[in-house]
Amino acid sequence: AWAPMTEHSTMELPRLRVEQIAAAQRFAIRGASTPLVAKANSFLEAVATRGLAAMTLRAYAFDLLIVLRWLSKTNQVLDQLEQAGLLAFIRSEQARASHPSSINRRLTTFEAFFLFVTGHELPRGKGISVATPHYRGRGYDRYTGAHRIGSAPRRAIRVKTPKLLVEPLRIDQVRAFLDTLDRYRDLALVYLMLFCGLRSHEVLGLCVNDIDADNQSLLINGKGNKQRVVPLAPIACTTLGGYLRCERP
Repeated sequence: AWAPMTEHSTMELPRLRVEQIAAAQRFAIRGASTPLVAKANSFLEAVATRGLAAMTLRAYAFDLLIVLRWLSKTNQVLDQLEQAGLLAFIRSEQARASHPSSINRRLTTFEAFFLFVTGHELPRGKGISVATPHYRGRGYDRYTGAHRIGSAPRRAIRVKTPKLLVEPLRIDQVRAFLDTLDRYRDLALVYLMLFCGLRSHEVLGLCVNDIDADNQSLLINGKGNKQRVVPLAPIACTTLGGYLRCERP
């Protein structure tokens, strides 16, 4: 049975914080010893056991921290929530000027935590608004007739995320930035991101053994511990060679 929060635990929850357990690169919530916090840490432990990347675990921990603080501030009992309660959570996040993609990620964490604690999905209830699926008609698929059209999947509550075009740097902006660099190392960092499309943490995580100069390629450990091979731009390869010869020793 889920124990509702006491008045004492409600007062302490806003002072919760996230701490990293360095030995295992895991994260835990500290600051109050309550059943809710214990369940949250059990959830984080279960997520970590799945072998997710450290940055993903960190995101889960901080999103869960925001969820716990909201539950405490609004005096909500977790296992009594319905999907309509997520609308109040969305409004509170919008009041904090959170980005829509961040709100959607926290909603996913919220629903996963509810499922972990209660063993069932968040009840729909009344007073909710979800995206309406496209109507495909009833009966068999009208194009092939090979299979029946199933019922529409259950829609989760999400905030519409604006799709913005990425504005690239102008040539004069790139040139002005490169003029400020005077080391092979710094130029290599920029060239790998600019011409090879690497993320900043991917560049910082590179090892010498990841560079294949003969085939002009890189072995990248990306998001979710997924490896990929990336072609190495000639100018980046030349700059890396200068760094290894002149600066790294």
